[in-house]
Amino acid sequence: MPWRPTHPEARQIDADTLSIPGGTLTMPAPGFEPTGAAISCSSGHLCVQDSHGHLWDYYYCGLYDFNGTGDGVFNNNQTSGTVAKFYNSDGSLRWTNTAKDTGTASWTPVYQIRPC
Repeated sequence: MPWRPTHPEARQIDADTLSIPGGTLTMPAPGFEPTGAAISCSSGHLCVQDSHGHLWDYYYCGLYDFNGTGDGVFNNNQTSGTVAKFYNSDGSLRWTNTAKDTGTASWTPVYQIRPC
């Protein structure tokens, strides 16, 4: 059985998508194989995908718990200059990314995300 993230405030909005604080979380299609390729992301959003294919799409500012795992990709498609912040388990800042940018990251040590 593939890993499925949970969040106490998550609400299912369709067969493979959950509404979560700050945005949505979409589960991968059966047989998903990570490619490391860039992911699409709507304008004004920060999107991250973990090694299991779970796709977080953040479109509200705030500090959000994150439980992605393994290596994956991100697309910071927010307004140019907007800084996304990624935090360790103790709340310390792990790294930042300034929009507009895409890349790869190790999500296992990221515990919280502040999109903007």
